[in-house]
Amino acid sequence: MKSVIITESYFGNTATIAEELSAELTSAGAEASVITAEEALEAPAAGTSATSGTRIIVVSTTTGGFMAGSAAKAAVKGLKKKRVTATRGEDFTVTDVPGPLAAGEKERARAWARTLL
Repeated sequence: MKSVIITESYFGNTATIAEELSAELTSAGAEASVITAEEALEAPAAGTSATSGTRIIVVSTTTGGFMAGSAAKAAVKGLKKKRVTATRGEDFTVTDVPGPLAAGEKERARAWARTLL
């Protein structure tokens, strides 16, 4: 199954996680790509050939602190309005607002990707 990983990344941390997911899926023989949230919202609605047979995955990063939320949760809701079903992936941890990613998060992303195969 083809997978499309949707990300929105201001500081590059979420994009890094998305690339790790894509790399792990691809190394296992799956087809995977990464697109931005903006590209996803411009994409065709569900039921078109562009989305048929494609798993949509949305991931985000969070500091886990006060006011921390999941951008992935909001993205899934936005896609639902377009009749696109998306899987809300894991939330990955950054050590501070600009980052960096917490230790072991790239490896955790790859491990989680293997559960999708």
